[in-house]
Amino acid sequence: GLELANTALCQYFQGTYLDLKRKIQIVNRLVDLYKPYLFFKGA
Repeated sequence: GLELANTALCQYFQGTYLDLKRKIQIVNRLVDLYKPYLFFKGA
C-alpha cells in the first residue's frame, strides 16, 4: 500500500520536474536569443 503510493507520487513529481525542466530550458534559450538585443538600446 505505502510503496504503491510512494511510487505513484514519485512518477507524478518526476513528470512535473521534467515539465519544469523543459520550460526552464525554453526560457533560457529565449534569453540567449534576445540577449544581444536587450543591451542594444538603438544607440
